[in-house]
Amino acid sequence: MVLAAGLGTRLRPLTNLLPKPLVPVGDRPFIAHILSQLQRAGFTSVTVNAHHLVAALQAFARGRDDVRLSVEDDLLGTAGGVQRARAQGLLAQERLLVINGDLQADVPVDALLAKAHRGVGAPEAVLLVAPSAGRGNVGIDAGGGVTRLRQETVRAGEVASFSYLGCALLEETVLRVLPASGCLVGDVFLPLLRRGARFETLAIDTPWLDVGTPSSYVDANVRWLAAQSRAWWCGPGAQVCGVDLRASVVGECAQIDSGTVLDHCVVWPNTHVPRGTHQHAIFAPGLSPIGVRGQ
Repeated sequence: MVLAAGLGTRLRPLTNLLPKPLVPVGDRPFIAHILSQLQRAGFTSVTVNAHHLVAALQAFARGRDDVRLSVEDDLLGTAGGVQRARAQGLLAQERLLVINGDLQADVPVDALLAKAHRGVGAPEAVLLVAPSAGRGNVGIDAGGGVTRLRQETVRAGEVASFSYLGCALLEETVLRVLPASGCLVGDVFLPLLRRGARFETLAIDTPWLDVGTPSSYVDANVRWLAAQSRAWWCGPGAQVCGVDLRASVVGECAQIDSGTVLDHCVVWPNTHVPRGTHQHAIFAPGLSPIGVRGQ
């Protein structure tokens, strides 16, 4: 399940136009990159919850056999969203992979499944984590088991700390206690850990981003360019004659005035950019340029 119902407040005003999972990264909406990754891992069906600007997500899902929407009239939170989708029969009942809809990372699905072994001592959840520059929100013991979540220590033995990436493999024992509304971490994971549940972690050392702010959104596009070995990218119908493009993404049918320099910029489809030198900026229809330098 991809969690995509949030309001995307940190990414405003872009999320006044589109829900955060649909903001374009490279050549497609961001959520399409997540879905492609899951398809490569063998998933044939993915449930996506929707609340903010739901009509846009409905239009995206229309005609796709691999996407099932769970629409929330009221925002239910990460735990409540999963529970609603389960109650609708949209999810497996025994084991579930949950991913935040703003995570840009190579999710090692096979390694997560291998961590979620069966039998005595098997974990009730495996959390995807990454090294943290400071004190991360997940503490682990020598075996990779969770000893601390957020600031709450639930077991002794912490030897290292990591950042939780908003991706987890959940077993049936976790799914059975999901509330009708609430947060996976605060209302499900922590109470289970307090009662002695065993959670394990899988650490990745590859780049990742929470695509939640204008600055990280530009970074996500630049990383997409690097992954494609491109210096820049323009969508079909974009008018860029006489334009100097540097680590920038220009959407379909965008119009860039001749003589313009775009350096680390993202231009949404059907957007006009006036002549000038623009650095570290986002252009979207009907909005003033959004500068991200120094964020």
